[in-house]
Amino acid sequence: MGSSDRGRTRERGGPPPEAVGSGTAEAQISALRLRIDELDTVVIGLLQQRARLSAEVQRTRVADQGSSLAPDREQAVRRHFQSGLGARGEDVADAVLLLCRGLPNAPRTSDTVSSVRRGRK
Repeated sequence: MGSSDRGRTRERGGPPPEAVGSGTAEAQISALRLRIDELDTVVIGLLQQRARLSAEVQRTRVADQGSSLAPDREQAVRRHFQSGLGARGEDVADAVLLLCRGLPNAPRTSDTVSSVRRGRK
């Protein structure tokens, strides 16, 4: 690999050739993954809290003769996630909304998420 090839690898976001397979890189990756795992644990806890609050909202709405779903509210949640996370935020919002609907055995397919979006095009 010539020096021009190395420059192109770095431009594409790849690691510098000397870092590949080094113990230093492996240690750094392990530390980063540990931090990611810690953040995932926090995210899971927050999603559990959100699901409990959402269930309470649904129970209250249904007890008042309302629907368990509020399409306008779901659209607002999607917009909020999209404004904070960009184009993929809507996908994240759909997953969060599905999780918080209280469907314990909901199928995990892209078709399910697509069906959540009905009427949004």
